[in-house]
Amino acid sequence: MAYLVRPNIRYQTSYLVALDEYGKDSSGVGPPSFLLSDKAVFEKYLEDIFAQADSPRSPGTDHAPFLMWWWVEGDKYLGRISLRLHLTGKLELYGGHVGYDIRPTERSKGHGSAMFSSLLPIAKALGFTELLMICEEENISSRAIIEKNGGRFSDAVIDENRCLHLRFVVDLK
Repeated sequence: MAYLVRPNIRYQTSYLVALDEYGKDSSGVGPPSFLLSDKAVFEKYLEDIFAQADSPRSPGTDHAPFLMWWWVEGDKYLGRISLRLHLTGKLELYGGHVGYDIRPTERSKGHGSAMFSSLLPIAKALGFTELLMICEEENISSRAIIEKNGGRFSDAVIDENRCLHLRFVVDLK
């Protein structure tokens, strides 16, 4: 059974295979795997991920501090989920509190919904009373994950590229 863990060197091999899958899928998630094949470089990459939680908000940028977990089963990396601790203007409109992805070979197996469901008690323990979740209108899978986990439609916004973003609120009270 899959579960959330903080990013860890234990999953380096599987994570690199997943990055190669993303590259073939044109998802563009993460750096090319060859850049992280060295253990010391991968450990630095993990340190950088952990440092994101403490990174200051920079006025005028879209960066927001976040915490990340990996969705794993045994030694296999399946996906990742991030909880943004604060929202910037653009993230409030088009990004939301949570970002996630599942490696291409593990999609359509229920991992996205289970991973998001596993994050909800963590978010609540961190003091969140609700999460803003946003997906593009054509992202049927993401919308299903949000709605399955209690997301109620709030509104929709159109970005500068004429893309419609659906906004949902997940109540954690």
